[in-house]
Amino acid sequence: MEKIATYKTTNYLLNKYNGHAKKGYGQNFIIDYNTVFNIASIGCDMQDCVIEIGPGLGALTQCLALRAKVVYAFEIDPACIEILGETMKDYPNVKVVNHDFLSVDLDYILAMLSNTYDSIKIVSNLPYYITTPLLLKCFESHDKLAQITVMMQKEVALRFTAMVDTKDYNGLTILAQYLYDATIAFDVSRNIFSPQPNVDSAVVVFKPKPLDPTIKDTQGFFTFVRQCFAQRRKTLTNNLKHSGYDLTKVNAWLNQNKPGQTIRAEQLSLDEFKSLYKEVVQ
Repeated sequence: MEKIATYKTTNYLLNKYNGHAKKGYGQNFIIDYNTVFNIASIGCDMQDCVIEIGPGLGALTQCLALRAKVVYAFEIDPACIEILGETMKDYPNVKVVNHDFLSVDLDYILAMLSNTYDSIKIVSNLPYYITTPLLLKCFESHDKLAQITVMMQKEVALRFTAMVDTKDYNGLTILAQYLYDATIAFDVSRNIFSPQPNVDSAVVVFKPKPLDPTIKDTQGFFTFVRQCFAQRRKTLTNNLKHSGYDLTKVNAWLNQNKPGQTIRAEQLSLDEFKSLYKEVVQ
């Protein structure tokens, strides 16, 4: 199969199968081969089992097939399944699965794959409209995935990689950076998609970090952080006022670590959140 990630091949496939990009599935097809080649290059190696979410016509899948040991591509759109039957026919290491990735039992799948493969990674051009739910699902399997490499809307990428006390810094930032070293590998212009979206993209690499052994309840920590960010304009103490946490302990920590300041959640670093959580909850 010739390179799929070109305007010519994309149009040929869509015309042949009377297809089109569906807004309901967040489809924007990549028409630049260098982009998919670069994503695959940083996303996997020959020993890896790759899970791809939303392969579409197979532009990225093709590069993954040439680089990884095996690719399991989860596609929800039946029309794309038909096209993938043609575009992936020369790649026996690609297994196309017609299923909504959000509804699969990912831990079960990873447990099965780990019987055969030592390294399992996720590489994907994520649909914009469900980027966060898809990533949160992957984050739940933090300890079973060697790496996550995904292309997403630039403004969402900035939230995952934001610095403390910036406009992009929020509860999602804390969650991601507690679990991963998250970095933007490169930016992607909106011009390399068909149809062209209204925003630019970025490729983010998530490399798992060991869980902090001093945090005894990871989910409890995340719940606490979300409550701290409940309303961004409110102070941290106001967000926690009716949440059931001991405000006496909250204020004691603030007086010791941020004396004389009116603090909002975005002004606390990850390490400060961990310290506050241990003071208030543990």
